[in-house]
Amino acid sequence: MRALGVLVSLVAVGAVAAGGERPWLARWGFEHGAGEWQARDCRIARSEQKAYEGGYSLEVKVHFPRPASVFRRVSLDVDRVGRIAYRVYVPADAPEGVKTMLFLKDKDGLWFQHFFEQPLRRGGWNEVSLDISPSSPQLRPSGHLRVWDSVAAHRMNQVGVKFFCDAPYDGPLYLDGVVAYRGEPVREPLRVLNLRENTLKVGRYEKFEVTFHINRHFANPFDPDEIRVDATFRDPKGKA
Repeated sequence: MRALGVLVSLVAVGAVAAGGERPWLARWGFEHGAGEWQARDCRIARSEQKAYEGGYSLEVKVHFPRPASVFRRVSLDVDRVGRIAYRVYVPADAPEGVKTMLFLKDKDGLWFQHFFEQPLRRGGWNEVSLDISPSSPQLRPSGHLRVWDSVAAHRMNQVGVKFFCDAPYDGPLYLDGVVAYRGEPVREPLRVLNLRENTLKVGRYEKFEVTFHINRHFANPFDPDEIRVDATFRDPKGKA
């Protein structure tokens, strides 16, 4: 039995989206109710007291210093999103030091988040924006060690916003204009990860298998027009 060398290469063949597309993939407003938004440690309701766009926003009645969260399920491919933005109105009589955090979760509860250190301004609307593209360095894992990349982003099915303040406050904050903006078509180079061989020596009529992951998600990995995996085998003398 003699060993064979193998070189694996990846080619992505996906087409770039046509020009003229809208810059966002999803917009979540509150003109027709709170929709699928849910709350934890706070109460939410559609309100016409404040609105960033249209006539309504989501009123979030908090009970600081207990953190408050609002979240919803999403049905889009998050690995196609480049940035998420949302707007928060903090009343003038709220205490100083109200801060926010954006988080994303998958169906297994894996959680990625970014905490904004800058306090929100009182008495007006604050625009909060975060790069969540697959190559973003800003999203951090919480309670696990998985790295944020295209595969992790594709698994996300929940987006949420959390509010914090060390000072006591029982009153409203207002959320509006939550937008998932389309990401740039430029992707990080394809890489083979965790390559494993079932054996280093293969006998005649025996099976040789190579198993590996790649660092990006593809909607249909069996479509050669979307992604192609090529392998070159070399004999012990180096002949392909």
